[in-house]
Amino acid sequence: MTTYYHAYGARASSINNHTQIAGRYGVQELAEKRIVPDILHKLDLQATDNLLEIGCGTGNLLIPMSFICRSVTGIDHPSCLDKLTKRYQHSGQSLVAGNFLDVDLITLPKFEKILVYSVLHCLADEGEVFDFIDKALKLLKPGGRLLLGDIPNKDRKNRFLSSQAGADFLTDWNEQVKQSGIDEPAFEAVTSSVGFDDQLVLQILAHVRRQNCESYVCSQPCDLPFGNTREDIIVQLGA
Repeated sequence: MTTYYHAYGARASSINNHTQIAGRYGVQELAEKRIVPDILHKLDLQATDNLLEIGCGTGNLLIPMSFICRSVTGIDHPSCLDKLTKRYQHSGQSLVAGNFLDVDLITLPKFEKILVYSVLHCLADEGEVFDFIDKALKLLKPGGRLLLGDIPNKDRKNRFLSSQAGADFLTDWNEQVKQSGIDEPAFEAVTSSVGFDDQLVLQILAHVRRQNCESYVCSQPCDLPFGNTREDIIVQLGA
């Protein structure tokens, strides 16, 4: 079976819109730019931090953050990293090609901050989600912070869409997409992947708290690409 990772890499190599490569609609390009300030706040990113982004794509988040912290390391499919390096190269930037679940941790240092954004829902099942998180935590320095961002919680989405605000938003959204001529993100799931709901989000909180961590669910600002239907988890490793 073709994995989401390999399918993503194949599609990323064949398209040029970086917003769409990241799994968003072309009309969300402006909203996408608002993600970085939200991440900076939630990660408490400092100029002295070494940052790891797992699933960095073509650099929509990694590139601007490279101007803020001491160093950045990105992990993703070679097709994505090739596009990233053609966009921008930074002296404090390191790139690792491969599926994070297969990467040898011995080859990586530990980091003050780790970002995983719009990635967890691409994994095959809940087992992979917990394996992925556990592996990421092994790369976090004591006192470090991990942001599991842009989690598409279907229960949160259903609550929003059942409200009047959600109905109004959906009407406006469908019109935007119709006028744009783009009716879907450039990349869609081509194989089965995990579905997030309230229960799984709470299981993640409990799972990481059993590993000397504090963890919290945070809402997204509504002006982010999927801000009304997605949420973030902040994990702080004990000192």
